[in-house]
Order: sequence, then structure tokens, then C-alpha cells
Amino acid sequence: GRFIDIDTGKAVGQHDGYETLTTGQRARISGSPSPYYVALRARTPSREEDMPGDVWVCAGERHPALLCDTLYLSVSLSGSGSAADRTDVNW
Repeated sequence: GRFIDIDTGKAVGQHDGYETLTTGQRARISGSPSPYYVALRARTPSREEDMPGDVWVCAGERHPALLCDTLYLSVSLSGSGSAADRTDVNW
């Protein structure tokens, strides 16, 4: 598959399979002057020129495409109310 720059939409490299890549992981793109990071793994094309398996990457580890503004949390209480049943989440 192809690595696609999320800002320019241009192919910047090739990969052996999106299944082995994780969002936020540094993408090893040979010949790249700056590090790229995996921003999105597409299973199906969203644009006409996209291909199945394209992986969208962004330059820099602090790119907005790597940030998240939503946290999903599921809490299950056993009902005893003991300290062992509570979970603290720090942001």
C-alpha cells in the first residue's frame, strides 16, 4: 500500500500492509527528510484517487491529526462500593 501525506494528499512512500501499523506510530519511510507518523489507516477508499490499504501519515509528532478530543470510558461497578471497585482517571 501507499503512505499518503495527510496535508498534501501525495504519496510519500510504500508499506507492506496497514494491518501492522498503529495510529501514532512512526512510519518508516525511506528517503524522507523528516519523520512521519501514522494518522489514519483506510480500509476502503474515501476519495476517487485513493486505493484500498492507503495509510495517511503526517509530518511531526505534534501534528493535529494525531490529537484526540474524545475519550470513551466504560465503568462497571460490582455494587459493593469498596475502594477496589473505584477507578480514578487523571487527564
